[in-house]
Amino acid sequence: NENINTEGPMGRFMLNLLGSLAQLEREIDSERVSTDMHYRAEKGKWNGGIIPFGYTTRDKLILKLRAKGMSHAKALGKADKETPEDKKLYLLEEEAKIIKQMYDAYLKEKSLRRVVNSFNLRGLKTRQGDWTTTTIRRMLTNPFYLGYITYGKRKADISTGKLRNIDRDKWKIVKGEHKPIIAEKKFKEVHELLREKTSKPTKSDKTYLLSGILKCWLCGGKMYGYTHTKRYAGGKTKENLY
Repeated sequence: NENINTEGPMGRFMLNLLGSLAQLEREIDSERVSTDMHYRAEKGKWNGGIIPFGYTTRDKLILKLRAKGMSHAKALGKADKETPEDKKLYLLEEEAKIIKQMYDAYLKEKSLRRVVNSFNLRGLKTRQGDWTTTTIRRMLTNPFYLGYITYGKRKADISTGKLRNIDRDKWKIVKGEHKPIIAEKKFKEVHELLREKTSKPTKSDKTYLLSGILKCWLCGGKMYGYTHTKRYAGGKTKENLY
C-alpha cells in the first residue's frame, strides 16, 4: 500500500528493504514456533497433527459422539469424563484393541502379508479403509505405542517451505504423556522378528516393467519383481522369478 516509485534507485532500495524486513520477521516467528514445539516435545506433550490410530482427543471425541446422535450437552459431559484436557491424547479402546491384536497376530503368523489378509477378511478397518503391509509395518515399529513421543523427523525449509528429512540421531524421542498400548517386552519381540525377516532381494540385471505399478487386489499393496537364487545339493542352482 506504500507509494513507492520503483523506477528510481531509492524506490527499489526501499522495496528490497521492506522485503528483507518481512523475511526476517517470518524467520523469527518460525524459530519461535520451532522452539516452543521442541520444548513441548521434550516435556512429552503431543504437538498436534494426525491423531495416531488407537488414540483420540477431546475435540475428536465430541465430534464422534455428536455424529452418533448424542446431544451437545451429553457429548460434553462424556468428553469431560473421558478426555478432561485439551490437546492431549487419550486411548480409544476400540482402536487400541486392534493394535494389540496386530502385535499378537504378527508374533503368531510371522508374516505381514498374512496379518493383512486376516484383518481385511475379518472386516477390521483403518480409518481410511483396508490394511496394507506398509501400514502394518509402520505400526509395528512405531515407538509411540510404547508411550514415546518422536519429534523432529522433518523440518520445513525457510526458502521453499518444503519439508526435508532430518538425520535420525537428531530426532527427539522422549517419554510421552499418553498411555502406552504395547508392553516393552512384546514390542522388542516384534522388532527383532521384523529385523530377522527383512532380507534384500538378490540383485539381478532383469527389468520388471510393472514393479510398483501392479497392486494386490486384496490388500492394495504395491508389487515388485525380484530374483531369488535357490541352491540345491551338488552345487546346482535355480533362478526363481517372483
